[in-house]
Amino acid sequence: MAGSDIGQKAMYGAGPQYMAGSDIGQKAMYGAGPQYMAGSDIGRKAMYGEGPQYMAWRGIARKAMYEEWAQYMVWSGIVASVEIVCGICYNPRKVGHRLAINATQKGRTMKRSEINRAIRDMEQMIEQCGFQLPPFCYWTPEEWETKDHEYDEIRDNQLGWDITDYGLDDFEHVGFSLITLRNGNQKLDQYPKPYAEKLLFLYEGQTSPLHFHWSKMEDIINRGGGNILIPVYNSDENEEMIDTDVTVHSDGRTYTVPAGTKIRLTPGESITVQQGMYHAFEVEEGSGPVLLGEVSMTNDDDADNRFYDPIGRFPEIEEDEAPYRLLCKEYPKAR
Repeated sequence: MAGSDIGQKAMYGAGPQYMAGSDIGQKAMYGAGPQYMAGSDIGRKAMYGEGPQYMAWRGIARKAMYEEWAQYMVWSGIVASVEIVCGICYNPRKVGHRLAINATQKGRTMKRSEINRAIRDMEQMIEQCGFQLPPFCYWTPEEWETKDHEYDEIRDNQLGWDITDYGLDDFEHVGFSLITLRNGNQKLDQYPKPYAEKLLFLYEGQTSPLHFHWSKMEDIINRGGGNILIPVYNSDENEEMIDTDVTVHSDGRTYTVPAGTKIRLTPGESITVQQGMYHAFEVEEGSGPVLLGEVSMTNDDDADNRFYDPIGRFPEIEEDEAPYRLLCKEYPKAR
């Protein structure tokens, strides 16, 4: 993508897209048909092809999702663009650079054996902590083949297992194992729940990258095992981290800490993470693996994760052995 203060021009796929930009609106030509995008400082929405594409704009950062791809564009004078399958996070600080990062990029895969091992370890940790899972968390791939439309809520809201290394191919040090137990869906009216619940599992020595959520507020609870450290930062209107004191809400206590302070949660303790608050997770050295709980507003992992550095959310999988459990994006269609 080549850009200026006035207009940008992109060519990808089989056809060209032309984008002319101003403070008021953008216009795009894609394939054989025109698409018009009108914008404001907060949000823009585009309809083209057979499906809708949503562009969320915050200052100099723009995000577009269409069809099976989530493609994100970062604009600030000279364009920095990031493109990724099944979810991307972008960094508007990298002005003047073009980043092309694919969540399924070559050499950036997780092995199925690694995923299977993480699920079994998390199941063992859940049992040790005395937490009971709903039945669908234990279904085998063969059992999933028999599930009809009665279970569409699981499919549509991505309930179940989610193991990721963020496309970095270093799960031992950067990654997460989690289960979404319940969730609503802001895109589908038949799922009006305004809340979600997850369990999250980290090994000692493993971290989860710095990020925030545009829409979701969440409580993170240490459910058992070791101690979790959560560094916290405020963000500004351009989604940059800023060096201002952070207001922390933790188990009925409200206090302030300097930017970057690591909030330490021992088993039973929790923190409220508000929208726009950058946070990460790391296990305190010597304390052992940690089981976390998350109670939050509706969760959307496809569109509501703003990572500080550009990484993917869902990895491609190398099938070196049969799956033990299916992940939340792998369910077969209802028969």
